[in-house]
Amino acid sequence: MPRYLTAIERRLEKLPNNVARDRTQMATVQLLEDDYDDAVAARKPGRGAAGVSPELAAVRWMLEELRVSLFAVELGTAHTVSEKRIRTALNKALSPS
Repeated sequence: MPRYLTAIERRLEKLPNNVARDRTQMATVQLLEDDYDDAVAARKPGRGAAGVSPELAAVRWMLEELRVSLFAVELGTAHTVSEKRIRTALNKALSPS
């Protein structure tokens, strides 16, 4: 959690000089978050402690890592993350087992 808070601080530090870039990057994150929210809403009841499958929970953390990657790249990420990887993981989480 501290790393994510540091990433937020770095984003805010950079924002005044990079408004357009921040807006573009946030649009990417927002589209992925919307797809994630749709997937959670469509989930079958009774999956996991909060009703979310482990695969969807992993996608949620991938989204957080993407934020670090886009807004505070100097902090590094816990694992390789990209829009394409998130979409692949989301599709896999939604496919019937």
